[in-house]
Amino acid sequence: MNRRSLLLSLIGSVVPTSTFAQGRRPLRLLVHESVPRLDLLVDAISTSLPFGEIAVAAQEARPAQIVARFSAQANVAELPDLAILPTPDLAVQLANEGRTFPQVLESGFDVPHWRSEVFVLGHDPAVFVTRKGSIAEQDLPRTRLDLARMLEQGGNRFQGRAGIVNVGTDSVAYAIASQDSLRSSMFWRISAAFGASRARIFDTADELLSALSAGTIDFGYNIPITSARSFLRRDSEIEIIVPQDYVLGLPWCGLVPHGVTWPGPVPQAGGLVSLLTSQRVFDAFSEIGLITPQKPSVIENIQMIDPGPELLVFLDPLKRSRFLDLWFGLVVQN
Repeated sequence: MNRRSLLLSLIGSVVPTSTFAQGRRPLRLLVHESVPRLDLLVDAISTSLPFGEIAVAAQEARPAQIVARFSAQANVAELPDLAILPTPDLAVQLANEGRTFPQVLESGFDVPHWRSEVFVLGHDPAVFVTRKGSIAEQDLPRTRLDLARMLEQGGNRFQGRAGIVNVGTDSVAYAIASQDSLRSSMFWRISAAFGASRARIFDTADELLSALSAGTIDFGYNIPITSARSFLRRDSEIEIIVPQDYVLGLPWCGLVPHGVTWPGPVPQAGGLVSLLTSQRVFDAFSEIGLITPQKPSVIENIQMIDPGPELLVFLDPLKRSRFLDLWFGLVVQN
């Protein structure tokens, strides 16, 4: 998917109805940037009501910008009606601060949630990526231990040829890294191995994948599979490696900001988030690579991360500062 501008205007289908003939505005959807096949998702949302299509005005923003929009609630007119956030820690933080509004889902769509305010729409597995033929088949890392050994024992082979996403600036990368560090001490060994290999650090997963596609690097670590699959549609030489030891599944979360009332029809009172949990929308999520509650994962050893107050630990300023200091100390070795 090409990088879009922040504002996308009315990309959902619009069917003239008496509701919109009376001047009701479209539903404002705020999603994180680089959502693959956003048009597919918006179309699914626009047709998710049983009694007709709705107009959807979609905007893209980075997770931090979404959080800022929710936090600046003095200007209600600028708030979205719905938001999709790929970072459960930030979603829980918003709910904990009273920035979200509880929802009641339609019967039959019981998805994981926290306090009926943060709803899991699907999990995005974190994978390894490489370019076909750039690493010999027998040397491809299938586990984190394989990866550490590949970097440590590769000599000059991987100097400047591996890539990672900056966990200090990318909210998704930070969420993945913090959870990865809790599950295995290999995380810090790998971080040090990347540092010794003078790994290239990218601001986003999309930038890393672009470098991989261009041949600038040969390997990428902890990349959301939705981003990888999006690039794979454009470049068949990109190869996804699903780690065999364990796979982290970071949830995309559906949120409704406190204080906003969309004037159009909704599935039921208090259930605006139901527009994100219809079967059509789940099918769209599955198409772009998410593991949804409606479609069990075929990935073995996947560890699903669900929203909860424990995710706030790594958002504590002191904890975050110490984590980043250690990460940069290992990865940036001058």
